[in-house]
Amino acid sequence: MTPRMVWLRILGLLLLGLLLALIELPEALAALRPAFPLLAIAAVAFATRSGWILPVAWLYGICLDTVFAAPLGQHAMVLTLLCFAVTKLSGLMRVLALWQSGLLMLPVWALAGFLLFWMDGTAQHAASTALRWLPILSTALCWPLVEWLARRRLRALAAAHR
Repeated sequence: MTPRMVWLRILGLLLLGLLLALIELPEALAALRPAFPLLAIAAVAFATRSGWILPVAWLYGICLDTVFAAPLGQHAMVLTLLCFAVTKLSGLMRVLALWQSGLLMLPVWALAGFLLFWMDGTAQHAASTALRWLPILSTALCWPLVEWLARRRLRALAAAHR
């Protein structure tokens, strides 16, 4: 697979995460929507384990800030810290079972949710507690599936490079 194809797949995954976050849901289901942009960038960071993902996460966060009309840099900081944590924990997550790595990522998702909640509070943007914390739980429940897909993709890439 050429580097251009890898970049196109990464860009496609990030755009899919953004589009899934923009889909309108009924109010009853909106609180249960996983944080798809966080899942997308975490999957890329898990699959690549490289330092170049940090500036990509920052740019993706700036795009999210623009789309969601959030204070500039809010999502950029959170996504950069998330990618740093996933990159550092990815070696350990590869050894653990999927459910264990899901539990390992729960504090990371909680930290991301807390930072967004805190920055919204300092900017005086009202956000209900349910709309801020329930997506963190659903994101944590979705992470083992995302990691499983990323692991499958890594095996396919490794087989292609042999």
